[in-house]
Amino acid sequence: MKLVIFDLPAVIDYRKEDLRPLLQEAIEENLGQKVSMEFLRWEENCSGVLLDVFKRIAERFPTNEEFEAIKSSFNIKLRSHFMKRENLYDVRHGVQSILMQLQTLPDWHYCIVSDYWQEPTQFILESCGIYRKNIDLYTADDALSSQDLVNKVILKRQVNKSFREIFLISDQASLPVTSRQPVHFISLKMLSRNALNHFAYPKFADLFKRVERLPRVN
Repeated sequence: MKLVIFDLPAVIDYRKEDLRPLLQEAIEENLGQKVSMEFLRWEENCSGVLLDVFKRIAERFPTNEEFEAIKSSFNIKLRSHFMKRENLYDVRHGVQSILMQLQTLPDWHYCIVSDYWQEPTQFILESCGIYRKNIDLYTADDALSSQDLVNKVILKRQVNKSFREIFLISDQASLPVTSRQPVHFISLKMLSRNALNHFAYPKFADLFKRVERLPRVN
């Protein structure tokens, strides 16, 4: 078996800078005070940012009610923002073909990991025509950062199934992981663009030739 892990920006083209103020607003409304953008640690996902803000400002963890209220507020703001800017998200050119081929191959399995919670992640995907049927989705409901989330997915799959190869496809330049076996890394930043400088996925066979080994973190 082969496992392919996509992070959300490898599937959907969007600017994180457009969505971060929405989370900031949701947190500020709940706390009743301003939170500086420079104060937030954006290397974490939504859950990690939320916990970090509460620890720094309120010197405590959020209650379940506060956590759920901020998640709900962020989701509402995201949908409203999308209605104002219909071109906010766009599916990566060629990724639909890659996903369809993966679904037809019995020895391959894939999943998508997201820095956002499940409901907004599903909204983003469906807004671009990617529906969750037959897609394993891991979100900020499952871990506190992209790295933790990827590590959790790999560990879960290693326990449940025997994967001979693991591929991680990301918009980031690198993403250290913890794994007992090598992880092949494919960065969109390293893939070629067309004459108009637009990114497009290569053919399926070519995509999985362009890999590098990720460093393992103990």
